[in-house]
Amino acid sequence: MLKSIPIESLRTGMFLVEYGAGTFDRPLVRPNRLLESREEITQLVREGVTCVLIDLARSRSARQAGAVSPSTSADVSFADEIVVASKTYARALTVMHEVVEATRKGLTLDLTEPQGLAEDLTASLGRNSRAAVSLTTLKRRGYMHVHSVNTAVVAAAFALHLGCQGAQARTLVLAGFLHDLGMCRVSARILSKPGRLNASELTEVRKHPAEGLRLLQDCEGVSASLLKTMAEHHERFDGAGYPRGLSYEQLGQPSRILAIADTYAAMIAERPYRAALLPREALKRMYALKDREFYSEDLGQFIRCMGIFPVGSFVRLTDGRYAVVADVDPDKPLYPTVKVSFDHKMRSVRPEILNLALAADLGGPGIQDCLDPQECRVELSRILF
Repeated sequence: MLKSIPIESLRTGMFLVEYGAGTFDRPLVRPNRLLESREEITQLVREGVTCVLIDLARSRSARQAGAVSPSTSADVSFADEIVVASKTYARALTVMHEVVEATRKGLTLDLTEPQGLAEDLTASLGRNSRAAVSLTTLKRRGYMHVHSVNTAVVAAAFALHLGCQGAQARTLVLAGFLHDLGMCRVSARILSKPGRLNASELTEVRKHPAEGLRLLQDCEGVSASLLKTMAEHHERFDGAGYPRGLSYEQLGQPSRILAIADTYAAMIAERPYRAALLPREALKRMYALKDREFYSEDLGQFIRCMGIFPVGSFVRLTDGRYAVVADVDPDKPLYPTVKVSFDHKMRSVRPEILNLALAADLGGPGIQDCLDPQECRVELSRILF
């Protein structure tokens, strides 16, 4: 059985039949072979291939047509996965922008693409969660659809860190995509207000979980667990959340995961009433809410997952050089792996991957402080890719 799939869904073990458009600049290529390594897929992405034809019958497993569980996926390097993750992330931004606009216009929702993207994002996170998570630091504007995608990425990464299975992570991706859909029913004047909301405005905003459920209740493929997770993403540890004021014991794990991811993603985004926070600052503010809004052990695990210096953080080293955090070790949170890209005078240098944990054993540099890449006029995307 032949099937055309986007390049982001291509996996090792699939039988690649052909790709290309049959034009001069994109000739038709027929490899007719089983893909054995991630490097082969990465090379296709770098060549600009966007769609491929595979043979399901000749692939190792039909499950690899886009539904591979992260727990069974082989780990790949950040450098290889970031190429694929960025394609999936960009596609997710486009699709969610379309979903938001359709909702605002009152059109019938089709969740086929978001559901497919949930599988692709989960698969990417299973191979190397740092790649997709790093992309959440690059987009600060376009709040509704950007926030939805970033929440989805962070929620699924956290779920996988906690040992959740692939199906649970995929549900959380979809919940992240859709959790704020009810905001499309909130007045644009309120959403763009630069100051504090008054009581009546807060009441309108707090209707969005229920509005979201109404929008999705007749959509095909929406499970009861998905709806429950979305409904509870503003409930809090101390019972002071909304819409039902549930206690911590009444909340399911997916709801708690989504609540933390939603808060973090909101903090690192620009809002009408404040600038975006740096990832490290967002974690510090969230930890200050421990055992009030969030259970301290949940927050501790989240910080272990993200790292004290989250992937994508722009940092100055103690030797004066500048770098971006490329990977974190939960067991050595103060010593991530960084990509050194500038000297002490902010002049570009040949990139160097530096494991600060290993460097520390040799008397090497550590992290002095975190910086705002925008204020430093640094494009993180040019460093990460």
